[in-house]
Amino acid sequence: MSELSKKDLWHLEKNVSVGHLITTVTIVIGVVIFVMKMDARITKIEVEVKHNTQTSVRIEGQVQQKLHEIMEATIRIEQRINDMQTRNK
Repeated sequence: MSELSKKDLWHLEKNVSVGHLITTVTIVIGVVIFVMKMDARITKIEVEVKHNTQTSVRIEGQVQQKLHEIMEATIRIEQRINDMQTRNK
């Protein structure tokens, strides 16, 4: 091939079309909006997780307290049964 025909095969235009600019700007704006919404959702989820963790700790404390009360009641019942058995002997 001649030198001239090789240059014609790899020709790049230096101008940019308006459609290309509009498309690029639209995509950039879309990505920015997507990231901002994702950040807001992540922040909301972090707050919910913190609240759920606090609730879980509070409920665990209540369960431990109730378990302690049940154990004390069980001990009192066992003592009463033992007292009744010793009286009947």
